[in-house]
Amino acid sequence: MPKPSDPSEPSESAETPPSVRQWLGLVAVALGVALIVVDITIVNVILAPIIEDLSIGSSEAQWIQESYAITFAALLLVTGRLSDLYGARRIFLLGLAVFGATSLLAALAPSGGLLILARFVQ
Repeated sequence: MPKPSDPSEPSESAETPPSVRQWLGLVAVALGVALIVVDITIVNVILAPIIEDLSIGSSEAQWIQESYAITFAALLLVTGRLSDLYGARRIFLLGLAVFGATSLLAALAPSGGLLILARFVQ
């Protein structure tokens, strides 16, 4: 039968509280995940005005919705490996930069084709 531990001795399971740097890392990752979720779902809200403004058909509208998800799924494992090789922070920041640039391109897209391309790269 195991004997109870002495309360005056430090427990092996006692951990130090997270540092400010660790909290900031958690916030950055949480915001990144929130950005992904919003980006996947936001097109559903704005799709009707996009169809009208760009004069596109239902096929192109479907590509606008799905192109981001297809690329995201295809590159998920690759970017994980790149994070292992080059560092998660570097790959995360590179991803944010690419996402920001292609979001601007998507926002300024004068045609359905360019919008679909921007969503693929995004």
